[in-house]
Amino acid sequence: MRPNRPLDAPSRARQAGFTLTEVLVAVVILAFGLLGIAGLMVVGIQFTHSSQQRSIATQLASDMIDRMRSNEAGVALADIVAGGGNYNRPIGDVAAAGSPYIVQKTACIGATSATAGCTAGDMADQDSYEWQQAVKARLGNGVAIVCRDSSNSTGSYAGGTITHACNGVGPRYSIKIYWIDDRATASQAGKYLVFMTSFIP
Repeated sequence: MRPNRPLDAPSRARQAGFTLTEVLVAVVILAFGLLGIAGLMVVGIQFTHSSQQRSIATQLASDMIDRMRSNEAGVALADIVAGGGNYNRPIGDVAAAGSPYIVQKTACIGATSATAGCTAGDMADQDSYEWQQAVKARLGNGVAIVCRDSSNSTGSYAGGTITHACNGVGPRYSIKIYWIDDRATASQAGKYLVFMTSFIP
């Protein structure tokens, strides 16, 4: 007669390992999980980059506000949109020949206020030139305008001519900055974003 097997002896079934199918299923589940984590990281990078660019646009707007408030005489000058000499510059193409955003006044370089050889109008020209260069340098394809405006419209820009939508009414000024977010989501790819702020100097 065969002796009885001890109760605590493991059975052959319990000693068997994982089957190949179980291993493959586990690998597939792990792969999907890793892909999901990678997708979240990409989205996080995109949002971080967009946030950084918006912060830069905010800093650039603050820079121009400070420039205007330190040149009250330039702000008070009559509107001569085509030729510059003040800060109201609702221009469609900021880089075109004759644009008041590309006028450099060497007598005002490094000056903090209108001095001998640098009038209030010259200072407005130099401020606008330096500011536009900073927008281009810090935001890549960025362009920006300053204009008197009470419409609260951001206007638009698609890489050609700015539709500024400035109405030239009232004492309030608007700063409108446009740039492409290179790491935007697929629905925003190639589209210019806009940052606008309004203030009274």
